[in-house]
Amino acid sequence: MEELEQIVLEVLAQKSGVQVKELETLTMRALGRPIDSSAYKDALSSLQARKLLSLSGSDIRRTEPDFPERLLETPVEQFLSSKDAFSYLRLEADFTVWQRTARGGRAGTGIWSRPDFTIATIRRRKYDPVRHLDLIALELKNLAGSTVVAVHEALAHARFAHYAYLVCPRSVMTVGIHTAIEDSCLQHGVGLITFETSVGPNDTPSLTNFEFEVDARRQSPEPDAVDNYIDDRLDDENRARLMKIAAG
Repeated sequence: MEELEQIVLEVLAQKSGVQVKELETLTMRALGRPIDSSAYKDALSSLQARKLLSLSGSDIRRTEPDFPERLLETPVEQFLSSKDAFSYLRLEADFTVWQRTARGGRAGTGIWSRPDFTIATIRRRKYDPVRHLDLIALELKNLAGSTVVAVHEALAHARFAHYAYLVCPRSVMTVGIHTAIEDSCLQHGVGLITFETSVGPNDTPSLTNFEFEVDARRQSPEPDAVDNYIDDRLDDENRARLMKIAAG
């Protein structure tokens, strides 16, 4: 995002519902230098096109786009399979399988039994010859679904997963709700991964600036529950690959 656009959003986050000229003055003050009027208008047009602000007459307000969760799945999956995510989660590609698990697989048992993404990895230690399995469950929510209840939904996955994460947009307009989510994650040992959302080409979601805000604490699910989950949720190819990795 261009510097000027970022400053405009930061100003609007503190004082939404301002006049165009007043916003220009506040933006110049935040930048500490004059700005070109055409560049300022271009920045407003760009932000409006990405639904990050609304313009009604001469009144400007900060807005945040939201999308159905299914439209967020692909860009989130791209991040989860990235080098940065693998490094943070201490995953080795040759010893890891991952899959979208929001749909497919056998029917769930009980509520909140189907996380959106599942990562299974075989950990190796430098001096310990015994390998062990870690199952990571990730629950994806859009902006509307990002509540403290979503934290408890992610926590429910600790019945069968060693690490539970909530993945959701990072709101600048409902800071109180986001703070409550973060506090609840810290309290319950649920990891929190957040991202910024804007509108991309053809009105598709554009997800940027992923952050691991809270580390997940390792849980202790029953081994049979872990095995049953893998049998129920992972496809034949991933189960076979995981068994091959475990066999060494």
